[in-house]
Amino acid sequence: MGLASYDFSGRRALVTGGTRGLGLQVAASLAEAGAEVTVTGTASLVSFYDPIVARFGYHQVDLTDGDEIAALAELLGPVDILVNAAAPRISTAADDSEREFLGQAARLTLIGPLQLATRLRHRMASSEMRGGGSIVNLPATRGWFALAAGGPGPDAELERTTHRLGSTWGRLGVRVNSITAPVAVPAPRSGAGWSARPGADGATGQLLTRTTGLTIVQEQVLDLTLFLASSGAAGLSGQTLPVGGTLG
Repeated sequence: MGLASYDFSGRRALVTGGTRGLGLQVAASLAEAGAEVTVTGTASLVSFYDPIVARFGYHQVDLTDGDEIAALAELLGPVDILVNAAAPRISTAADDSEREFLGQAARLTLIGPLQLATRLRHRMASSEMRGGGSIVNLPATRGWFALAAGGPGPDAELERTTHRLGSTWGRLGVRVNSITAPVAVPAPRSGAGWSARPGADGATGQLLTRTTGLTIVQEQVLDLTLFLASSGAAGLSGQTLPVGGTLG
């Protein structure tokens, strides 16, 4: 399955959780299409990740910490595209009450990737992209709503939040859409993903090149993410789009 072609030249993209797995695939695809890409992760040094990550801007952030989210938002410059691929990473030492507190905070978008989106929304509203700035929540975002027991299920909560933010922020010029998958989207198989090769003219630096195939679900999520981030989806906001298929 081949991905459609997009041109993100001149666009600035931020991918939370863009250091591994599907987030890294999205970051690499956006960069290959011309975007200036920044990713977030939890490691203190970018050298802990795949060498490809060093080609992007990098910020360490704990998305369960509201102060760190606020500090990151202050550091960032203009953002046209925000892709949320970061799953929650909760300490194994956290007890049930701590987990429930974090879950309720995530539901209220006080922490997590949607808190970062909240802090960036006015900046994204000034994007010159047709249709305005674009926020795309990947299947991992569901995990933030699954932290606490009680209340609506995580799928219903994600859909409700996406509709609410997509409707209200859409009037500001920021599109918000989410992608769900019936199964967890796995990391690439060993050896799959992206590698660097010299530019064709020998002077433009390295290009990112896909090496082996992705799973069917990954391909579907990746293709839909690029579409939702593009101006081709300028009229689409507040939608939660399911991805089907079987894992390859």
